[in-house]
Amino acid sequence: SRMSSAGGVTFGDSVVTPAPQAVYAAPEVLRQQGHGRQADIWSLGCLVLEMGTRTTVLGTKCEDGVDAPELLEIAQMRYPPALPDTLPPDVADFLRHCLLPEPQARGRAHRLAHHPFLAPPAACPPGPSLSSASANPALVVHPSRSLQPTPVVGAAGHETPSVASLGGSDGQ
Repeated sequence: SRMSSAGGVTFGDSVVTPAPQAVYAAPEVLRQQGHGRQADIWSLGCLVLEMGTRTTVLGTKCEDGVDAPELLEIAQMRYPPALPDTLPPDVADFLRHCLLPEPQARGRAHRLAHHPFLAPPAACPPGPSLSSASANPALVVHPSRSLQPTPVVGAAGHETPSVASLGGSDGQ
């Protein structure tokens, strides 16, 4: 793989051009080696990481966007990304199951659905929120860890849903 003159990353005969959602793409997807449920598990991990820290798997700020060299770095990942040490232990553990470069090593959806991070409120006492003081206050896990969307008043004074249910079985 190499950089193309058009600003994309060349894999074989194909050029992958950066798109906003490309930062969620699993390494094997960026290498064009297939897409399956395990690629979706990677994407879920990327989304949870972004919601909690406002950073990508490369540690860059989400607002900075993604460029072709970053896509190449994700495509060539051989080790899991470093996670911020400010994450609550159950969130970090969940992400460690999602963000493994090898698809067959990632957690399966039916098992991740029972992870303590996604535990229903009755089985999981309130704990620290997923977001830190520096994160966007509109992206806060409700203290009761309700699996139902909780209205959060956004910057413009409009209600927006907070983190909703991530659970569910995909039959794997």
